[in-house]
Amino acid sequence: MGTKTISKVINLPNENSLSYIFLKSGEWKPENNPENEVLQSSKDKIVFNKVIDLIRSAKEMICLQSFLIQDNQVIDELLLASQRGIKVYITSSANVRLEPKMYQDIEPDFIKENYIKMLNEKFKHHFIFRSADNFHTKFIVIDGRTEAKGMIFTNNFTDKGFFENPELSVILSENQAKELFKVFVYHFWEQATDEQNATNEFEKVQPIQKFQFPDLKEILVTSTEKESLKEQILYTLHNAKSEIIFSTFDFEKDYEVGKAVLEKLKQGIKVKIFTPLRQKMLDEQLKVFLENEAEIYCEQQTHAKFLFIDNEKSFIFTANFDKKSLETGFNAGLQLNEKQTNELKDIIQSWQNTFSFKWIKSQKVQDLSEYYIFENRKMTLKTIKNEFEKTEKQLIRNVQELFDFFQKERKNENNSAKLEKINLNVEIEIKQKKNNCREENYFFVNENEIFLKDTFKFDAHFESLKKYHNLKCFILQ
Repeated sequence: MGTKTISKVINLPNENSLSYIFLKSGEWKPENNPENEVLQSSKDKIVFNKVIDLIRSAKEMICLQSFLIQDNQVIDELLLASQRGIKVYITSSANVRLEPKMYQDIEPDFIKENYIKMLNEKFKHHFIFRSADNFHTKFIVIDGRTEAKGMIFTNNFTDKGFFENPELSVILSENQAKELFKVFVYHFWEQATDEQNATNEFEKVQPIQKFQFPDLKEILVTSTEKESLKEQILYTLHNAKSEIIFSTFDFEKDYEVGKAVLEKLKQGIKVKIFTPLRQKMLDEQLKVFLENEAEIYCEQQTHAKFLFIDNEKSFIFTANFDKKSLETGFNAGLQLNEKQTNELKDIIQSWQNTFSFKWIKSQKVQDLSEYYIFENRKMTLKTIKNEFEKTEKQLIRNVQELFDFFQKERKNENNSAKLEKINLNVEIEIKQKKNNCREENYFFVNENEIFLKDTFKFDAHFESLKKYHNLKCFILQ
């Protein structure tokens, strides 16, 4: 006998919120004022060229320390300096040449074979090169005993470090450069464990026991003996009154520094964090800060390290906010003066406006058009439509099933759309009514059956069916 359809359309707005998503917020394109003392790594090569100029200005010696070193123009300029009689001393981390895969997050283009080739063809016979596994800081000092000049960097001496990653460097005063030179001398002679020799190997070296760790007034250091950098960071955090802003590549939430930041955050102190897009660290170390209302800004390879407190006190350093960096790693930094602090403040504002992503604890679907999440460890774009339409169908045999289908509680859980339009279609068998039926406004009914007229509309007339919920249901032929 066939069936006939009764339809109803419902519109369900999406009332859900999405958690732990990334919103596209800008496009990071760093720009430098060449007159500044606090600079960003960028394609303008201002930082890189200042390093070249420093090397070319050397009259006596060059002291360079970097965790990672890549063969580029800096090395060629060091060779030229050596050829004109300048002593070149370099320190680095020996384990880089042994386990380069450890540093793929920092320098994905780092190639072990190229590194070894550089050491054999350019370092050997030209530079005095020593290393230790904990040598993590990055700086250059020129003529440290006389008219000292220098810079501290958050970046390694690599192309990505100088040109592509969010990194910072600061130009040192003469006194700061002289202090850092003393730090270099101490670590070169008393802390290095390996030295490049005339063969293709490194040989173990022992402390010469001639130098003591220097007294420092401006340079902050952490190493196997000193923790002035850690102590200053903790002191400054504990005394923060209104706002804490920092950038780091690695972070440990359960280390002293992480605990201090979280405690201040829970006390109502504002916290802003700049960090790379690394899913594991974000999920395991920084999520608790997001949950407590910290603002977190992400750029793919953020490697800068700084601390900015209460809009007035700031530091740039080479240590990450973790135990290894602040207790056993050789790292250095300094507190910035007023001019440098204002320059860093401008950079922070620029980064806040232009870093590619802001990590969001929760956002209503209605307020979004697109967002990003990690999917298969990659940042993946998700779009949200204004409307999504679907259809639900069901064959109805009695009045109760009709009620159950049309009145079933439905919720828009489709987070790809702001509105879900659902076409509800019920199929009801067409049947001729029996003679013993009585007529009501929109149907005929007897003891066992109800026959809906063509004029029946569920939304308008369903109340009149309630007392017949046990009856079989048909469409009137």
